[in-house]
Amino acid sequence: MLFCSRERPEFASEEALPLKEAVKSTLANKTFLLYVMPFFLLQFSLIVLTSVTPFYAKYVLELDNVQTSIFLLAAFLSVLPALALWSKITVSGGTKKAFTLSMMALSLALIPLAFAYNFITGLIIAVFIGIGLAGNLLVSEIILAEIVDEDELNTGKRREGMYYGIRALFMRSAIVLEAIIVGAVLTYFGYIPDLIPQPPMAVLGIRLLVSLIPVSSLILGILVFIKYPLSGERLRLVKERLEELHRKKRMMKLEDEELKRQ
Repeated sequence: MLFCSRERPEFASEEALPLKEAVKSTLANKTFLLYVMPFFLLQFSLIVLTSVTPFYAKYVLELDNVQTSIFLLAAFLSVLPALALWSKITVSGGTKKAFTLSMMALSLALIPLAFAYNFITGLIIAVFIGIGLAGNLLVSEIILAEIVDEDELNTGKRREGMYYGIRALFMRSAIVLEAIIVGAVLTYFGYIPDLIPQPPMAVLGIRLLVSLIPVSSLILGILVFIKYPLSGERLRLVKERLEELHRKKRMMKLEDEELKRQ
């Protein structure tokens, strides 16, 4: 796929903004900030869930290795059919609505992890987690592309690289925060490595790490994302104006090539 990809001709000769100016303008983009903060909180939730799930399966649900693999597989397999569902929601309701609903769905799916007690209950919950996760995976990328579109109208430059780079920094920050939070919670609640069964307080701490903590993070993300402005009529106008801008860029590119041939 990468070998067959090509940069669109109307962007090929664009000069990039100076690095300092590019970073400054990206971080000053309120629309981007109202997206990247919920994205950060979402990633923090997912990273916590990913890192603590082996502890949860082993010490809370008391699963063996095969059951743990099935538990994880159920979440991943449910993502695939759910992508079609979230695609329809995105087309009919827009990206803002779809992203909000997907975070709500994921947060609701995580709550029962605080009470699950065996393989079957965990398996059912895992399926619903996968459904919520599918929406987040699909829509978050579409939203960033729309932000890049609006930024191009404002700056005249196509700056996917800068936006993806800044977002990656937020993701790395989420990894650092996860390590701090998980370590602190496990220590506070008295987790003892490899001990079976764990003390009741340690089991409670693990339950909180897969339910209360990520759910709280997701709810905060939803509250921030409610203020996200790029939707509805504004988004429609961005797409119309962007198409006109690209048409002008293509015309200018053709004119430049014609002048070079003369």
